[in-house]
Amino acid sequence: MSQMVEPKPKFQESNYIFHYRRTTQEGDWEQIHSHQGIEFLYVHEGNGHLIFDQKLHSVSAGTLLMCQPYQLHKFKMNISRESPYIRSVLVFDPFLLERYAAAFPALHAFFHKIWKARLDQQVFQLNPEDQMLLSQLLQDFHTSLNSCPSLQQTEEVVLFLFTLLRELRKLAEAGQKHASDGSLRTNSRHVEQMMAWIEEHFQEEFSLDRLAESLHLSPYYASHLFSKETGCTLSQYVLAHRLRESRLLLSTTDLTIAQVGQQTGFNSSAYFVKSFKSKMGMTPHTYRKQVNKSFED
Repeated sequence: MSQMVEPKPKFQESNYIFHYRRTTQEGDWEQIHSHQGIEFLYVHEGNGHLIFDQKLHSVSAGTLLMCQPYQLHKFKMNISRESPYIRSVLVFDPFLLERYAAAFPALHAFFHKIWKARLDQQVFQLNPEDQMLLSQLLQDFHTSLNSCPSLQQTEEVVLFLFTLLRELRKLAEAGQKHASDGSLRTNSRHVEQMMAWIEEHFQEEFSLDRLAESLHLSPYYASHLFSKETGCTLSQYVLAHRLRESRLLLSTTDLTIAQVGQQTGFNSSAYFVKSFKSKMGMTPHTYRKQVNKSFED
């Protein structure tokens, strides 16, 4: 089953989340979510595709995703015991690195670009040499993190991030090709057009008829195609997008809870609070308090 967002933000307990070679061997891996921090995800093994930035990207061993705060993304992986999905994931609070990066001007500028700028490329397909290098970096980081005292773990994370940023800067400068080839297919183009339409109209009451008419498709075909290609329904995608936008507004503005709900397409404050709590595990008010507290810390 699809999961809309991660149950709750976790930066209140730690400035980072790291999973090394997390493996899924059974079932479907279909998750649409966003993070409060910056995420790097590297695919060691597995095949499938990724919804990211209103586009479909093919995913295979060697795919690297670089995701900015609050960017929606969703993996739909083809999983079996013979073909597991193995990935390493690092999500970190950008303010963690900001404290240390100023001493390195060039790297600091690149980090700010990753954090806040509009990026030309965020999905990479690494060549065999770069795959070996990144796999070794991740293994060394995993070993160091598990062997050092807890008080030194933040230092290990920062040192690893500096090393990773240097390698990412080389990839960006080399102009590595996107992992995606799905956008060349007619079906994928239709799906990307649907995601773009939702991006433009998510603040309004969702209408399948209007969306389908804009693409010159029948409502049934549009709904069926989106579910088949992405693994989630149009309604689930709309809700995920609205929740993503609401989290961003709760974190960066002083709008009231009612105003946030209204500006992100929820037809009542009660429905907004209910939907937010159901997917995030807390009310919008509690979420805002926790995010503000993490910034103060």
